[in-house]
Amino acid sequence: MSAHWEVPVFTGQSAAHPGMYDYRGFLPHTYSLHYRAPGSSELAGRVQQLLAQAGEGVRADDQRGYDHVHLSQYA
Repeated sequence: MSAHWEVPVFTGQSAAHPGMYDYRGFLPHTYSLHYRAPGSSELAGRVQQLLAQAGEGVRADDQRGYDHVHLSQYA
């Protein structure tokens, strides 16, 4: 899940190996860094199931990557 996604229902990232999403405008050296944390389709499916059982609209997206965090937010 990401607070940056603007979609009509809860949408969970379900890719096995997500890339980065919307990564631009950052310090030049950060483009050579790689965040290779794997995703979990199983966990995404379980979260989806629990939200649906709670009556929430929910879907999975296996194309969306990790959201960025702008370093200036923490400077």
